[in-house]
Amino acid sequence: MSGPLYKVCTEAALAEAMSKGRFEGSPDDRRDGFIHLSARDQLRGTLDKHFARQPGLMLLEVVAEPHGDAFKW
Repeated sequence: MSGPLYKVCTEAALAEAMSKGRFEGSPDDRRDGFIHLSARDQLRGTLDKHFARQPGLMLLEVVAEPHGDAFKW
């Protein structure tokens, strides 16, 4: 896996993460037991399928390389 990955979240979720000093995932992430991320070529589909017409979204870029095997693809 090379290049950045992306996390779409709400402004509220980002504000909560900033106040806690860590991101614990969305309700869907916590339910599924992992943080859902998208590659650049998946991003449009992710937005269309899961976030259509939802206001207040934020796009976070995650650099995967420093995390090594912590990422499962």
